[in-house]
Amino acid sequence: MLSIRLKPNKNTFICYPMRMFLACTLIISLLACSETASEQKLKSWIFDHEELLTPAEENHLDSIIRYHVIKTSNEIAIVTTPNYGSDSSMFDYSLQYGEKIGLGKAGKNNGVLIAISAQKRSIFIHNGYGIENVFSDWQTKQIIDSLIIPHMKNASYFEGLRAGTSAIIAHLEKPENRVKAE
Repeated sequence: MLSIRLKPNKNTFICYPMRMFLACTLIISLLACSETASEQKLKSWIFDHEELLTPAEENHLDSIIRYHVIKTSNEIAIVTTPNYGSDSSMFDYSLQYGEKIGLGKAGKNNGVLIAISAQKRSIFIHNGYGIENVFSDWQTKQIIDSLIIPHMKNASYFEGLRAGTSAIIAHLEKPENRVKAE
């Protein structure tokens, strides 16, 4: 049997098995970091461009939504806006905004965007395709008409958004309403 022994020199600092171990560890660490970054794509689920909410109210709504995201993987975001930007309606604005922030998980399309404009006196709840299977347009309209609009009329935006968001979450957390991959 032929045996070759390499003489260590000052340039052979780390042996081959150790180098392979370090390389594998580095690759695994990088993969873990990139996965975490994609899962935590949003720092907050509240985008108050119209400044209708106090920081404490934003934090409260965000914490309710964060708990729901952890529990179900459904993503709910709230955006307030004084206008529709380049879009012609709240429907178009909410659709574009949801796509811009990447709302909903790939393969599930389980995002809900609550868009409100006090200045335009407009509100729209946009459901991802996966959500539409368990949360109909009629149910969305009921939440808007019975829970959100009465508070908006009194300029109690936080109360309306909290009531509407809580109703959506309660419905989506029922076992029979779990969103399945498409």
